[in-house]
Amino acid sequence: MIELTRGGRDLLNASIGWYDSDGDRVGGHHVTLVGVEGDSAGHHRITFHDPADGGALDTQSATRPTTYCLGSDNGDGPRVVGYGGVGVTARLEGVMVLTTAP
Repeated sequence: MIELTRGGRDLLNASIGWYDSDGDRVGGHHVTLVGVEGDSAGHHRITFHDPADGGALDTQSATRPTTYCLGSDNGDGPRVVGYGGVGVTARLEGVMVLTTAP
């Protein structure tokens, strides 16, 4: 992650899609990645700041890191275990690196 952000000077935004039981994408959300962990057994965890608070669409939660384990990848991206709403599966679809410096 340090290499991707050039020592913390860049921003990593992750796209998380929500999929129903038929595998159809029914929504999604962007979060800011602030940590990535992995081990030699292939277990990975991501930590991000989530701007949603589960309330009204015009409110934003306080900035706090939340950590989730990544699960199996079905081709839409690895599952974000425990994230998302009732009846949907959250999947990490991709990461964008935003930079302002050359």
